[in-house]
Amino acid sequence: MNNKKLKILCANIRSLNANYNELLLTLQSLSEQGLEYDMIALSETWVKSENLKLFPIRNYVVYNTARMDGRRSGGVVLFVKNNLEIVKNETVDILGANVLRIKMEYSDEHVCLDDRKELSLYLLYRDCSASKELFVESLEQVIKNADTK
Repeated sequence: MNNKKLKILCANIRSLNANYNELLLTLQSLSEQGLEYDMIALSETWVKSENLKLFPIRNYVVYNTARMDGRRSGGVVLFVKNNLEIVKNETVDILGANVLRIKMEYSDEHVCLDDRKELSLYLLYRDCSASKELFVESLEQVIKNADTK
């Protein structure tokens, strides 16, 4: 991570296919201003897993959770700088949402190298047509269960 800070760009892209070139131009412009991101988190990507290879970003590894019910909207994509250590990525079952969880390990300069810390990041897109109450209950349960693992 640059300067020991994790920098994440998060956006609702509303179709990665339609807005991919604009995303690349934006990232290039930000890079020219000295702004580099460790992760690029995109929601409402509208892209199937098998089509991710059509949307590369140099020096990033891509992870995703696509919408599985046949509808076009939804889905999330996470681009992670290839120098970060992702130890696990998985689709998480939360009612009314597309959710990707990644876990990464890191060590603090003030602790022993054997004392590694873990960070979990959830990237989600909530379907606005689904029940808010069921979504919140399901999300709370996932977070509660994650704390016990």
